[in-house]
Amino acid sequence: MISLGTLILNLTKDTYEQLGLPGNPAKFGPYRQRFVVQINLLEKSMIPGKKGFERIKWCFDNTLSDPFPFLISYVDSGINFNNINARNTFPPTFNARKFTIEMNFEKLNDIIFPVKEVTSQDDHWRSDIVEIYDWFGMASLRTQM
Repeated sequence: MISLGTLILNLTKDTYEQLGLPGNPAKFGPYRQRFVVQINLLEKSMIPGKKGFERIKWCFDNTLSDPFPFLISYVDSGINFNNINARNTFPPTFNARKFTIEMNFEKLNDIIFPVKEVTSQDDHWRSDIVEIYDWFGMASLRTQM
């Protein structure tokens, strides 16, 4: 996920340890076996040839060496989606299909909800929101946390 110039990687413990980049344990999840690595792509060191960029590139080249499909999308937040006629286009090698999602609600009882104060003054509020979103996903799967 890329959020305003920050690449956020949500990794398994094994991948995190092999990658060798600094990160933090995910606050939610089973036995904290996931780690979050945030890379600020807007830093001055993120230019090819500079130390920061080359270290991250080396970690990716030597750890994430198996090919896998990856799709990145950007949506302009100023677009009114109710009036869009154009379809998203994807590379011909990517098998994209449109799905109609049916809303489904389920009441979950006896859930201990983590209390997290998130304010816009806090520099880390975006990652806090991502962690809360992850917690909702884990709770909906009824995962032991």
